[in-house]
Amino acid sequence: MKAMTPMERRAWICERARSLGFDLCGVAHPNAFAELAHLPEWLSRGYAGEMKYLHDSRRADPKLVLPGARSLIVVALNYNSLEPHSTEFTSGERGDLPRGWISRYAWGDDYHDVIGRKLEELLTAMRGEFAEPFA
Repeated sequence: MKAMTPMERRAWICERARSLGFDLCGVAHPNAFAELAHLPEWLSRGYAGEMKYLHDSRRADPKLVLPGARSLIVVALNYNSLEPHSTEFTSGERGDLPRGWISRYAWGDDYHDVIGRKLEELLTAMRGEFAEPFA
């Protein structure tokens, strides 16, 4: 484990995240999410649909979830699959079965599990690379 500057550490983390299959990775200060100020309005407009968990007040401020955090690692994974869009099937391709719109994230493995496994791999790699404690 060699000593790294914060910029080198950030670059290492993002490179490792991409090698694990994440499409995007960044490291941000917990106060860097100014757009969260718009969350109450977004929720009041009903954009959360039936996802009641989005109304949890902790979603508006990362410091409420991770008090004392100095940096947050933010990753993204495109869960679009190679399967054709559900609207592209004709009745002849799938028989006379009922048809409907199926969200792209539902075509593959549960994305919570996929992202969770990748995050655990990233944490394991970070624990092997960095001597400094982190949570």
